[in-house]
Amino acid sequence: MLSFFLQTMNPGYAGRTELPDNLKALMRPVAMMTPDLALIAEVMLSSEGFRQAKDLAKKTITLYTLMTQQLSKQDHYDYGLRNLKAVLNMAGTLKRADPNMNEELIMMRALRDMNLPKFIKDDERLFRLLLSDLFPGLELPQSVYQQLDAAFRRELLRKGLQEHEFLIYKIVQLYDSKLTRHCNMMVGQSLAGKSVAWNTLANAKTALAKEDNVEGFVPVNAFVINSKSIDLAELYGEYDLATFEWRDGILSRLFKTCSESEKPDEKWIMFDGPVDAMWIESMNSVMDDNKILTLINGDRIPLTTPMSLVFEVEDLAVASPATTSRAGMIFMDVSEMGWRPYVKSWLQRVWPDMQEHHDFYNGLFDKFVEPGLKFKELEVKEPVPIADFAAVRGLCNLFTALHTEAHFLCGPDGNALPFSPEYAKLAERWFVYAGMWSLLACVDEKGRLQCDSWVRESGCGAFPPMAKIFDYFVEPATGEWNLWESQVPAWVPARPDLQFAAMVVPTVDTVRNSYVVRTLLKNGSNTLVTGDTGTGKTVLASEELDRLPIDTYSSLTINFSAATLSKTTQDIIEGSCEKASKNKLRPNGGKTMVVFIDDFNMPKKTSFESPFQPPLELLRLWLDYGGWYDREKQAWRYVTDCQIFAAMVRCSCTKLCVFTVRK
Repeated sequence: MLSFFLQTMNPGYAGRTELPDNLKALMRPVAMMTPDLALIAEVMLSSEGFRQAKDLAKKTITLYTLMTQQLSKQDHYDYGLRNLKAVLNMAGTLKRADPNMNEELIMMRALRDMNLPKFIKDDERLFRLLLSDLFPGLELPQSVYQQLDAAFRRELLRKGLQEHEFLIYKIVQLYDSKLTRHCNMMVGQSLAGKSVAWNTLANAKTALAKEDNVEGFVPVNAFVINSKSIDLAELYGEYDLATFEWRDGILSRLFKTCSESEKPDEKWIMFDGPVDAMWIESMNSVMDDNKILTLINGDRIPLTTPMSLVFEVEDLAVASPATTSRAGMIFMDVSEMGWRPYVKSWLQRVWPDMQEHHDFYNGLFDKFVEPGLKFKELEVKEPVPIADFAAVRGLCNLFTALHTEAHFLCGPDGNALPFSPEYAKLAERWFVYAGMWSLLACVDEKGRLQCDSWVRESGCGAFPPMAKIFDYFVEPATGEWNLWESQVPAWVPARPDLQFAAMVVPTVDTVRNSYVVRTLLKNGSNTLVTGDTGTGKTVLASEELDRLPIDTYSSLTINFSAATLSKTTQDIIEGSCEKASKNKLRPNGGKTMVVFIDDFNMPKKTSFESPFQPPLELLRLWLDYGGWYDREKQAWRYVTDCQIFAAMVRCSCTKLCVFTVRK
């Protein structure tokens, strides 16, 4: 009870509430003193067998004091007693592994390996300087795992990804952190490589166990869940108020299944989604040394040795310090790798073993994309912000779709044509056109005028001087720039009895916007259309859905509102699907279903402190992993052959191809 009140009254606690007056009268003030960290560290080091315990404890606490004072303030940083205890425990493990090793080297390695993964780029450099000042003359080699390193690179090669040294460095840090902690959090913005990192580690360990039969490795089974895509009762379980029978939640069922399993395989429970105090506080007893999940029905489910928790989260802005201090942190900065590795993988996938094409397109990225992103950041405004990586990925998706449609860039069989000056001229125009409707697609009206001047000055595309660049498209028949105005058809009412509200008069905007949307949908890309109210987003979507071939496509329209729930969204989509196998759903009739979601950003946020929208988290889980959980049976279910087409006023998104519709 006391711990509950202390947690409740903690000023930094996201779920803080004041005690009612009748309870305040029953409580007396409690005086608490700051723990003597130096003495605690000295005692723990002495118990681990360190002869220089006093000196090493002093250096450790000095380092922690300096980190608190000089490093930046980040939500995922923690320098408290739990973090210190983890460092001292690791030092003891290293001491027992090699009793004759220099004790300062042991302590230095423990401090480095347990703290370095969580620092941002600038703090990492400062931390290394502080560490070298406290342990002068000592240098630590990087952790080297030859078999694992080879397995990492092999897995990346299998998936067509690049062997980027920063990514491999972070995978090794995750591996090191998992050796000492059963709960770890990967923190970083979208597209920073978090999913690739843990998937590569899991696949590499599985391959070493199954394919190479390396001793000490076992297969890894990952169970992914987004805690904000479902409510608390569906997550942990609840009593049926009618029968008072207990019903397990998705997480409690997963815990029981993994805990009762007798297989030695590693079982990772992956929380891919936001972390907030509304649900994570119930996990505190699992994340600390107790390793027990306690449910409200009295069940106590232990976290067994093969089990571990891994969180993939963008930030910990709404998590309490109690949560942050219980987990190991691995921070991944989206700017460290950037978008270049993605472009290299894309080129290898679309033009395999065609180095001349690779050099040409890399030159276009250097000429147009790199300066274009800098120009957009400094000179123009985006009502709907798009991250650089997301913009480049949108460019690659759109250009792939355009490249497929333009048979003079690839033959009728779909294979790329040989490189030639004519090919280079046409490809540059299509590339610039794709860049206009991906990198520069969401700038405001004033920004479009600035973009016109910048593109012409950069010499990309060789646009005619009569109109603005957004008024042009590449004529497929000739490969030359042509005005969209020439493609606007003469309007004649479809039927004499057509209602006035149902009449749509084609304009330059409707024609060019429809072309981009149609191209993306035909390529299977998830698409998001944004724009102010009254700009025709819903009308555009309706027309494009009506144009889809009825023999291969079906459509489903969902209108989001503030009252939309994630369960409602899931039920609507599943209601338009049929069972394909035991755990797989597909659209009725075996067609590809385009799910159009209007007012995409309308669902209500869970609370002021927790600004997350459960329906969107459900859709994100679907986009990333191809399915979600059956809420009745608590079992994973795949939903295939679907793509999302959404419209909204203003928001930001990294999972969809985004462009803006204007009046």
